[in-house]
Amino acid sequence: MLAYVNGDFLADGDAKVSVRDRGFMLGDGVFEVWRTYGGTTSADMIEKNLARLTKSLRYMELDPGPIIGEVRTATHEVVERNRPEIEAIGDDVLVFVIVTRGTVDELAGGEATPTITVFLNPIPARAVYGDDLYGNGARLTTSLMYRDPWGAMDPRVKSISRFAYARAERKMARAGSRTWTLFCDNDGNPTEVSGANLLLINGMTVCRPPRHTVLGGINMTTFLELAKGLGAEIEERPLTMYDYLNADEVVLTTTSVCAVRVTEIDEIRLESRGELYDRVIGEWIKYVDFDFVARAKERAGLVSA
Repeated sequence: MLAYVNGDFLADGDAKVSVRDRGFMLGDGVFEVWRTYGGTTSADMIEKNLARLTKSLRYMELDPGPIIGEVRTATHEVVERNRPEIEAIGDDVLVFVIVTRGTVDELAGGEATPTITVFLNPIPARAVYGDDLYGNGARLTTSLMYRDPWGAMDPRVKSISRFAYARAERKMARAGSRTWTLFCDNDGNPTEVSGANLLLINGMTVCRPPRHTVLGGINMTTFLELAKGLGAEIEERPLTMYDYLNADEVVLTTTSVCAVRVTEIDEIRLESRGELYDRVIGEWIKYVDFDFVARAKERAGLVSA
């Protein structure tokens, strides 16, 4: 596939950044990810991602104006230029955007020239299609790095410095399909899942962790908006393991799968006692005009094409 690096469209193998890039050296950068639905992108979902990227860029003291304009154009162009490859895959892709401060030597008084890269990845089959994820639900396993995995970084910034998440992915790989790793805060309360957000539902009330404690997930926001459109109340408060184990429904939201039920936490089975999740998924399919659940089941060989 073709990737984008600072104005150039290059084959993946030729797309390179300097070893002196501050993103490579120091993790001094931010990123965004969104997906295609049936080979096309959702303009509304992209704008939500770009709004979050704008906030992350301000936090790292980069002017978002010219960067956002370049990213918006580049991401569209990368998808279009890779259209034959996407069709050959026969599936959807993730669109990655990474912005770093570049190779500037700030101690010497240099001025930042950001590095902007855009590339595509197939949606990971292991996570989405293995073992009927939408039918059987997601399993959570507690991270060994449960003490403040974000370090000094505000968790609302989608930073490329993600060592805790890399460790979590290794644990996910050992645990098998349908598994994500659960992070907790310094008080032991669940906050995020590796690369995903976590919500709970009781009746027609959806509860989310306080926004200053977690990444403002685009798919979490979408789930909340669709639930609210169905008449649900949204509640924001600290959530404990007790709350999750006793909820009517627990939901994981992330780009690759949109939203799935959680059916197990640390091998403790959760009993789903509600129907709001199913109703929200129905609205989501209409929102993006694509049945991503049916596609996942088809790719898993559970239904005929």
